[in-house]
Amino acid sequence: MCVNRHLQVRRGVMVVIILAASATASAYQAQAAAITITPNSPFAIVPEDNNAIFKFTVMNDEDVQRIVIASVSLPSGPIEFKSGDKNDEVFKTEIDPLGNSCKALPGQDVILAPGDTCSFFQTAFTRDLNKPQSGTNSGVWEIFNKVEFFRTAGIKESRTGHALVEVLDPRARSTLPEPSSLALLGSGLVLLIGSTGRRPR
Repeated sequence: MCVNRHLQVRRGVMVVIILAASATASAYQAQAAAITITPNSPFAIVPEDNNAIFKFTVMNDEDVQRIVIASVSLPSGPIEFKSGDKNDEVFKTEIDPLGNSCKALPGQDVILAPGDTCSFFQTAFTRDLNKPQSGTNSGVWEIFNKVEFFRTAGIKESRTGHALVEVLDPRARSTLPEPSSLALLGSGLVLLIGSTGRRPR
């Protein structure tokens, strides 16, 4: 009973983390415009010593301007611990050189017209630092990437993409909610906010 309650609390914390990260990213992208960087999934759940691979899609959100992709790289501090057991860690992340349509060929530019996209893959490498005590814990980490680009004015700008990775011990249960549950919760929060904003007549 205590284990189930503890698991529910951990899942509740992760729901808050995911929604907060999504809200922050949405607000930033709304202010910055130009491009959005979206992973194929907002999070991945992997057993320790396995890799999580994300496909990120970069879209030009401008109405009329074309943009030129300058580079895709890792920012300073590309990995951040979020919750759980730090021993179950993402210890390295890298941009895959293969399948990167945002990377220009020699002598060519990657130009995105409004609505156009390019994509790249990012891998998160995991391990357990306390292997003898490996059991039922998990650690949640956030990985980041950076896309630099030019608008027609010629000024270099950058935007950051991100995703969550949960690293599981062999007998651990995930604390991250299913995507369908997250969507339902998000819609419930929208309805709740809408209802609290109404004034009685």
